Amino acid sequence: MTGRSARTAIIAAAGLTLLGACASRAVVPGDAGTPTPRATPASTTPASPAAGVQWLIVLRAADDPGGVREDAATLGPVLGDAIQVAPGSCFTGIPSKFGGDRYIVGALGSSKADVDALASDAGIEPLFEGEVQVVCVD
Repeated sequence: MTGRSARTAIIAAAGLTLLGACASRAVVPGDAGTPTPRATPASTTPASPAAGVQWLIVLRAADDPGGVREDAATLGPVLGDAIQVAPGSCFTGIPSKFGGDRYIVGALGSSKADVDALASDAGIEPLFEGEVQVVCVD
């Protein structure tokens, strides 16, 4: 395995691990009779109003983690450490159609230019782009 493909595998695995960490209990989506996990943010109170404000792009969204698994694996190598695979409820400032129990694949950056570059690299027009606060803690 080359260094790049090893890094890609590690990033994709980390994204899927984060996805599981934000669910209230471990399940394997798609298993017959397995309930869909519910998002449970670890904290909904940021340290201060300006603390942790970052730019987020949402590239894909689905009602359950299985619906974003393939996109996360595909986008992991492109987005690198910026990738976000999590329930929309892990972000304040995100539109309600991506919040709650919906899962997103996106990327975080410190500026609009950062996330614009990531969207360009991914070759996907973002479904959402804006300033958010991350409220889930690993």
